[in-house]
Amino acid sequence: MLDQVIAAFDRKDYRTAARLLKELLQTSPKDPWVQFYVGRLHEVSGKGDLAEKVYRQLLREVTNPKLAAQTRQGLQRLNAMAQERRKQAIAQA
Repeated sequence: MLDQVIAAFDRKDYRTAARLLKELLQTSPKDPWVQFYVGRLHEVSGKGDLAEKVYRQLLREVTNPKLAAQTRQGLQRLNAMAQERRKQAIAQA
């Protein structure tokens, strides 16, 4: 089912991804990949604080190098978005 979540993200079908993740959270709540995609869903939904919390927790627990790298990329995207918002706020002021 995780493959379906990944495919939904690739299609930018976040509604389907959310539905599938909800099911996965019931069956595999501790799966780090499920947690990663929960963080991604928060990220694309504009819930940066929740995404950052999930990502940081994952980095403390994860041993898979691929997952760790993707989690760090998520944090970098969140930081870039925050910097862009600050630049826009300064430009408007």
